[in-house]
Amino acid sequence: YCEEQSRVVLPRAAVLRVLDQSGEREGGTGDTVAFSCGHFFHQEEYLSEIIPKFQSTLVDISKRLEVAMPISDALFLSEFRQKKVKSVACPDCVSVALGQL
Repeated sequence: YCEEQSRVVLPRAAVLRVLDQSGEREGGTGDTVAFSCGHFFHQEEYLSEIIPKFQSTLVDISKRLEVAMPISDALFLSEFRQKKVKSVACPDCVSVALGQL
């Protein structure tokens, strides 16, 4: 049984580190996408660079494994594009994990 979660709880120190490193603590724009793995990206970079890089990684992994993964690919990309709390690790961590297959 799994309940849908509406938030991810992060330690205060991790949140403050993200805010400091992103400049949001000093009046930034509030457009940082943060993940429970501790990684974060500015939203513009996330949408224009990180997601396309992840899509390319999925293609490369499919070629290396010689198997198409259309459902997995679609599920990951759908999750990463949602504006709500993400229920998966960041694209970089997912790429590393998939690359170990």
